[in-house]
Amino acid sequence: MDNFDRRILKVLEEDLSLLLKEIGLKVGLFSPSAVSKRISVLKKNGLIKRTGAVIDYAKLGYTFTEKDLLPQQSQARSRLPSTLSAFLCSHSFHRQKTPCKYI
Repeated sequence: MDNFDRRILKVLEEDLSLLLKEIGLKVGLFSPSAVSKRISVLKKNGLIKRTGAVIDYAKLGYTFTEKDLLPQQSQARSRLPSTLSAFLCSHSFHRQKTPCKYI
């Protein structure tokens, strides 16, 4: 990983919606294909774990998040009117939130 890769990561972190050409201009690479190849390598090497939108669930009307701390609590979750997503986790330091909405 060199300075171009570091700058690409920083630009992607700030604004994922930029075109490859725009990313290239910001980091000093003038070939969109060179930027694309570097991003592919960053993904392959695990430096970019995933890409996607950060959604503001509160603006969509979702009022709380629920975390299962014990397996028995999954029964309680099944009684909720709506669940967008659920994640199993084995460590306490990276818990995924489960957005829920009362209907």
